[in-house]
Amino acid sequence: MRAALLALCMALFILPAWSGAATPNPHSANTRLAAALATQRFVAYVPRGFSMLNGVPQPATAAGIRDDLQRLRPYFSGIVTYGLDHGQALIPELAVNAGFHALMLGVWNPKDTAELDQAIALARRYPRQVIALILGNEGLFWKRYQARDIETAAAYVRKRLPRLALGSSEPFSVYLDSADAGVLLKLDLLLPNVHPRFEPWFKPDNLEQATTFVTEVLQRLHTVTTKPVLIKETGVPSGPAEQGFTEQRQADFWTRLLARIPSGPTQSIAGFEAFDAPWKPRELQDEFGHLEASEAYWGLFRQDGSAKPALKAFGTWTGHALPTPR
Repeated sequence: MRAALLALCMALFILPAWSGAATPNPHSANTRLAAALATQRFVAYVPRGFSMLNGVPQPATAAGIRDDLQRLRPYFSGIVTYGLDHGQALIPELAVNAGFHALMLGVWNPKDTAELDQAIALARRYPRQVIALILGNEGLFWKRYQARDIETAAAYVRKRLPRLALGSSEPFSVYLDSADAGVLLKLDLLLPNVHPRFEPWFKPDNLEQATTFVTEVLQRLHTVTTKPVLIKETGVPSGPAEQGFTEQRQADFWTRLLARIPSGPTQSIAGFEAFDAPWKPRELQDEFGHLEASEAYWGLFRQDGSAKPALKAFGTWTGHALPTPR
């Protein structure tokens, strides 16, 4: 079935749209991206071994990443990362060795030429698996960099890897309602973060409203662009219980959402996020001045590596090897 889906996806992009139209290259960035969205299942991944302690990064290790990936692989065939510092540059090699078919590599700081060069080198090393670079995560929203920095980074990468898809990840409102939207929409794909949990109307026991919200945001995004959309972050946390969050409600959210938004060549949803991160509330409090205990509980796996009920909504997933670019 998945092989047939891949073939269908490729055929849709190979057939000319009108008589006499040029036939797109089935190995091009856009076609490979469409095939990946249709046939792979992605998860947003930060290694369990990475953390921040009083503002100081604690790096991930190869052994820890390898263990994480072994736990993730039965359910996911694609990885979305956030950066390459502090041990995270080890992820591509270990993910390929673990059998992942598709990688979207995050560049945390698109102003950092050294990080861009590292991402370019990894994309060249793993051309079959690296299908996109993500130039930053919520840096426009939090004012860590500006839209022109993304434009400069995109031009820098395109000069060196003209066939690699590029995107940048922001809260969904930045794509729809900000002066920076035009820059984001010029890239090859959208990677919005859509969190009903942070909307003023949100209630943990109203999952119908929450999943409807995500679905309607996706529909709005499709009205402003024909580019593919991967919802990079969404979900509800599994705790703390005193805020009304439970593992079962997290599982129910994902069951409802995955039923409402099927994956295809123009859209998909990444599982968010791979593992719980108990260090986040304190570090985010230090940065933003507000303690939000639920930040520790977004994982589909607990910090000890055990699976939560939400993974039943995803089920096991083999995926399919993507064409090698030419």
